[in-house]
Amino acid sequence: MMPVPEAALAEDRYAFVRDYLARLPAAPGESVLFDVGAGALPMREHVEKAGYAWFGFDLHPKSPEVVEWDINTRFEGDQRADVVLLMDVIEHTYNPGLAMENIVRVLKPGGRIIMTMPNPKWSRARTMHMYSGFLACFTQHDLDVNHHVFTT
Repeated sequence: MMPVPEAALAEDRYAFVRDYLARLPAAPGESVLFDVGAGALPMREHVEKAGYAWFGFDLHPKSPEVVEWDINTRFEGDQRADVVLLMDVIEHTYNPGLAMENIVRVLKPGGRIIMTMPNPKWSRARTMHMYSGFLACFTQHDLDVNHHVFTT
């Protein structure tokens, strides 16, 4: 396992993932990254700069470059990934165990999963809880509209 510098943990999740990817060995033209929950493609440029071929997936794609995939179902394609990126995705699944089984199935042998999720101990969550009585990302609106199902 690659060590994670303490300083990286203090940065936002996008900077953390960008820096982590920059340290992972990638074979340009061969290494593949699946960006699950790709949304508005915030990580694509960083992924490609790190030497990976980027493939975006989302339950509700907002870009023609992103393929629809509900990770609670098996992936239909033949492509496999060296890295699967799940940034704030897993907490939206009703069966995270099944979702992770499907993610593991798309990994090449020795592949890696990079996953982030909301943390109730995060400073924004603690501040919001102090003032509103709710955790950031877990208000009734988030539960109803964003379908946050659980947190760690």
